[in-house]
Amino acid sequence: FPSHDISVSIIWNARKSFLNCKKIVVPWTFYPALVAFGCVLLLMWLRALFLYDFTWDAQTYGLPRLALWLNSKSVFIHMSTLQLNLFVNEWNGELNALAYGLASGGYLAFGFGNLEILLWFFVSVVWVARLLGASTELSLSLAAVFGSAPAIIGLASTIKGDLLAVTAFIIAAGWSIRTFKDKSELAFFLCVLSATLAVGAKVSVIIPALLLLAFTFK
Repeated sequence: FPSHDISVSIIWNARKSFLNCKKIVVPWTFYPALVAFGCVLLLMWLRALFLYDFTWDAQTYGLPRLALWLNSKSVFIHMSTLQLNLFVNEWNGELNALAYGLASGGYLAFGFGNLEILLWFFVSVVWVARLLGASTELSLSLAAVFGSAPAIIGLASTIKGDLLAVTAFIIAAGWSIRTFKDKSELAFFLCVLSATLAVGAKVSVIIPALLLLAFTFK
């Protein structure tokens, strides 16, 4: 029958168009490194949910300063101390912890600040590895290995700004690569901004940050 032939033709052409346009989606379980790092994030999330930062730095000035800001509803308050390093602004990481404290209305959420930065560390390592030509699988594997290293996990367990300094420096390195590849002024500006963020989290990063900027500007 003519009507039957027309119907079959319409259905066949529609299905052929659908098959041609359909994208092959790779399931997330295809990347075991991504799954492994997800488990690390879950464990760190559980730790941040129930435990404080018990490091000496946090107990002496990190948590007291955050509590002072939170109770005073202002960061423009000086906490008197004999610690010389507090005269240098290394507060960027702690400001991120303060944001979580304000969002939750309590002290326990301070630990989620560096948990978020740990996630950004993973993403930044993947991004830089891809910029350097590594495959997706290798980039994810490198990020999972570095992100689960004892030193990085230790920093993520605190409220200190060291992890932000490392992450921001990696991002600055990525924008430095983009500056060379794209000859972009915007990429160079973002490189400077990321390096400044790193120095504001840990003042000792200023020397490698200046070297990176000098290399990028040249």
